Amino acid sequence: MHINIQSAISLKKYNTFGIEEIATNFIEITDPIQLLSAFEAGIFEKDFLTLGGGSNILFTKPYQGYIIKINIKGIQATTLKQDIFITASAGEIWNDLVWYCINNNYNGLENMALIPGTVGASPVQNIGAYGNRTHEYLLQLRSF
Repeated sequence: MHINIQSAISLKKYNTFGIEEIATNFIEITDPIQLLSAFEAGIFEKDFLTLGGGSNILFTKPYQGYIIKINIKGIQATTLKQDIFITASAGEIWNDLVWYCINNNYNGLENMALIPGTVGASPVQNIGAYGNRTHEYLLQLRSF
């Protein structure tokens, strides 16, 4: 699958501060195959920044490398005996995952509602609130 490398893209809508800066090279990943294509193209061997929801970054100058915006979507639940396993793609908004769980009576994440960011960033940031932390609910992480 082809990856679309855009040039001179405004980062204003990609950060919660709304700072107007420019990405020299910008790639939006909406499908896991695009991610694989980016690896095969050697993008991850160059200077790059993976961007989630933009809530923990402050752009103060143009970014000269590649900004890779992970925007792969999808949430699904699987039941195995008494256990429920939720699979969520990296580009999902964290709060949307929490509300998906709340609306389906899957308890555990409700204390972490309204925390900004994406599902893909949550393990790195170890999102937490009121004594709960993301790592307590993770079973597996995978890149595709």
